[in-house]
Amino acid sequence: MGGGSSRPWTELSGETNWKDMLDPLDEDLRMYLIHYGERVQAIGDAYNGQEESAGYGMPLYPMDKLFSEVGLETDNNKFRYEVTRYFYMPSHAVFLAQPDRSWAGYVAVSTDEGTEVLGRRDSLVSWTGTSNRLESLEGIRDDLAPANNIFKGDTHTKIHAGFLDLYTKRDLVNPYTRLSARDQVLREVGKKSISTPEKARQLA
Repeated sequence: MGGGSSRPWTELSGETNWKDMLDPLDEDLRMYLIHYGERVQAIGDAYNGQEESAGYGMPLYPMDKLFSEVGLETDNNKFRYEVTRYFYMPSHAVFLAQPDRSWAGYVAVSTDEGTEVLGRRDSLVSWTGTSNRLESLEGIRDDLAPANNIFKGDTHTKIHAGFLDLYTKRDLVNPYTRLSARDQVLREVGKKSISTPEKARQLA
């Protein structure tokens, strides 16, 4: 993954199906998993799960402070990223004292410094997973639903119905969720494919 790894990042990402890397666990792969696992854990550390709080369901920190506040910007960690977008899911479950939107995750891109260490420009999309009661209720809906609105022209692929609803739901009245979580991510990732972090901010 760069930063001293003896293996290319494509191999660590599964290009060879991790041949001869799993038993015993390859040290470079172990560090690769820890690196990305920490970026996922950042959401859990920064999610406001206090139901009595006015900011319930929202991030505790602004985008430019996320990684520093959860301890991922230290002298020992040279892998620098900049969060360019938080994305959200809508909620209408008033009877559960659920807010009208919930933080669903973030999009981040490696800074110039981080890119030099990694050996490539790296984009991350990290999701919160199940974080509140509404999402838990959606998770119970384990039937499979057609996903032809995602995979155009595909009438056979099906997805967990609860997740599909959260993934594609939107609320035109709420400025946080006028686009579904899926569309928020797709729009931001589309910028990342051609932009440095600085350009992404200008386009945001």
